[in-house]
Amino acid sequence: MPASILPPPPGSPPLSLPTGSARSTTAPVKQADFLRLLAAQLQYQNPLEPAKDTEFLGQLAQFDSLQKMEELTRTMSSLLTVAQLSSTSALLGKQVTATSRGETVSGVVQRITLANGEVLLQVGNRQLKLGEVTELVGEQR
Repeated sequence: MPASILPPPPGSPPLSLPTGSARSTTAPVKQADFLRLLAAQLQYQNPLEPAKDTEFLGQLAQFDSLQKMEELTRTMSSLLTVAQLSSTSALLGKQVTATSRGETVSGVVQRITLANGEVLLQVGNRQLKLGEVTELVGEQR
């Protein structure tokens, strides 16, 4: 524990992260979590050894970087989805062969849908994942 932070005073409620759903140790830090921890740090810091301004500025800069990276991740994910849909649209009306759940399926792609961020091809009465396609039959001349 850093020397500049004192433990909670006796009788005060313990400091904890929000409950509700089980939190994974690899879960991303949310803005509210960060602010809650920063407030707790300020509340329990030793007044004889206050944190330096540069430490707070560094923490705020890290938090700003985290927010920007999360924003960039969302944008990149959206762009990837659009790119997948765009490239997959070329399969409409084409004959494909795919292996799904150990079964080989062949047919014409009738529809392309997006479900839970995943591109699905409608072939006959089956929905196939794009990654399951093993063969694409081109136009015959």
